[in-house]
Amino acid sequence: MSHNFRKGRPSGFRLEGLPMILALVVGLLLAGSIIKGVIGLGMPMIAIPVLTLFIGLPQAVAIVALPVAAANGWQCWQFRKSGRTLPFLSPFLITGSLGLLAGTVFLATAPSTLLEIGLASVVMIYLVLRAMHPDFIMSRGTGRRLAPAIGLGSGLLHGATGISAPIGITYFHSMKLERPEFIFATGAMFLLYASMQVPLLGWAGFLSGTNLIYGLFAIPTSAVGLYIGNRIGRHMNPVLFDRLVLLVLCLTAGLLMWRGLSDIVT
Repeated sequence: MSHNFRKGRPSGFRLEGLPMILALVVGLLLAGSIIKGVIGLGMPMIAIPVLTLFIGLPQAVAIVALPVAAANGWQCWQFRKSGRTLPFLSPFLITGSLGLLAGTVFLATAPSTLLEIGLASVVMIYLVLRAMHPDFIMSRGTGRRLAPAIGLGSGLLHGATGISAPIGITYFHSMKLERPEFIFATGAMFLLYASMQVPLLGWAGFLSGTNLIYGLFAIPTSAVGLYIGNRIGRHMNPVLFDRLVLLVLCLTAGLLMWRGLSDIVT
């Protein structure tokens, strides 16, 4: 199976017809938005890898872009007061937007195998270090100095694959942000990237009328999932919150590694 971006659909899978694809999109985004409501992330990391297996990466990124933008816009508004305590976020987002421009060009022209394996390895190293040193916290001063470089990397990744979490979420998580701060920071990152990527995907020829229909139909479902997840998250213990974020990072790394290695062996 190949995920070469010049092909619209991987050769090993078939999922024909708007109703079948729409049902898959809605189901994946409902599950992802519930998790996002709880911990602030989860929608693209759940939806994009699975959709890619059936319809190809560019189409998966295009379908998920609108629901992701809507969901993160709501969460940024919901936790807007927490943005005042995150001075590192502005430089992170500025360089991230530049990286996204370059990454979207990469999406239209090149395969992602080595990128996926490399990023999965980075996340796995972070997870191992956290397991060995569970009390590790990166200071916010260090986080601010690293923000431009890490923001650039997360933007490149999001533009190329539609998933910025292996870099962005690892960065935010390493500073042990409180739940409202974490959700606002991740929401701002995802909102900026999704909002920029919608017109860029249209320019690159991926945002067809059919993909727009899939994305628009998924927005109400995502709203329901966010409501359910937020109700759960309000009563969550901080330790459990931290472990859930680590779990999502672990699953993301595993999916990226599996997808990259499957391209090599086949």
